[in-house]
Amino acid sequence: MKLILITLLIAMTPFFTNKTLSNTESSHYTIITKIDNIEIREFKNLTYASYTPINDIDRDNSFRNVASYIFGGNNREEKIAMTSPVVIKLHNQNEMAFIMPKKYTINNLPKPNNKEIKLYEERSSIKACIRYSGYSNNNTEKTKVESLKKTLKKHNIKHKNDFEVLVYNSPWKFINRRNEIIVSIEYKTR
Repeated sequence: MKLILITLLIAMTPFFTNKTLSNTESSHYTIITKIDNIEIREFKNLTYASYTPINDIDRDNSFRNVASYIFGGNNREEKIAMTSPVVIKLHNQNEMAFIMPKKYTINNLPKPNNKEIKLYEERSSIKACIRYSGYSNNNTEKTKVESLKKTLKKHNIKHKNDFEVLVYNSPWKFINRRNEIIVSIEYKTR
C-alpha cells in the first residue's frame, strides 16, 4: 500500500502548480449543522469527470487519466481548471473524480478522448463529513469511516454506505493537510 501511495504522489506531482486546486471547496456545499466531530452539509449539484480503476494496480493510473482529460485530452483540446477537492469514491471501486468548474454542465463539457473517462452529474444531496489531516491511506480511511458511522449511529442518523474520500491538497503540502470522509445521509433540515 505504501508503494501505491508513493507512486500516486509521484505521478500527481507534475499536475500541480500554485494555481491548481484553486477553486475553494466551500463553493461546493453549505454547512447545515455540526454534531460532535462531524458536519452535516448540503452539497450542490456537481458535475464530474472520473476514472474507475479495474483493479488495485490500475488505481495508480486514476489521477493521470482524469488529469489528462482536464489538461486537453478531449475533443476540443480544451484545458479545464482543476478544482479542489479530488474525490475518491470508496463505494465504487475507488473511482477518482474531479469536480468540474461551475461554468460547465454535462451538456457543455468537451468529450474525453479516453473512453474510460466518464462525465456525469450528481444532484444536490445531504452528507455527513468528518475531517482529518496528514496523508490519507487505507488504514486512516477505515478508521475515519468507522468513527463517522459511530457518530451517526449515536444520533440515529441513517447513512447510505456510499463513503467517499475528499483530498484537498497537493502531494507536496506536508503540514496542515486537509482530508475528509463523507457519506450520504437521511437528514431532515429544520
